[in-house]
Amino acid sequence: MSNNFQNKFSNEEICKEDIVTNLHLETAKIPWLELQRFFASGKLLLLKSSEDMLDVATSLVVNDVERLKQLIDHEIIIHPSDQQAKRWLKDDAILWAVVLNPWVLVQEST
Repeated sequence: MSNNFQNKFSNEEICKEDIVTNLHLETAKIPWLELQRFFASGKLLLLKSSEDMLDVATSLVVNDVERLKQLIDHEIIIHPSDQQAKRWLKDDAILWAVVLNPWVLVQEST
């Protein structure tokens, strides 16, 4: 996510509606080739396709520790495997992505 977004909410009261609106603007389909460096640095998080990306991204922005722990414990958010990364490369995949510094949350297009 751009530093402007992060700075906008770091020093003011956080309004979920504003966060969701900004996350929506920051979310895009991005080719795997552009995301590989985040995977290589361990900063890529994969969200199950059945989940609402903006809702989960909001939890990351507001640091909702309890919800994030549940998502991780239930493997709804995972670090993609090497096999997954190879498949995306082979398939020339395009993923939904939003940057939430230092993380990049991705979700396969359905």
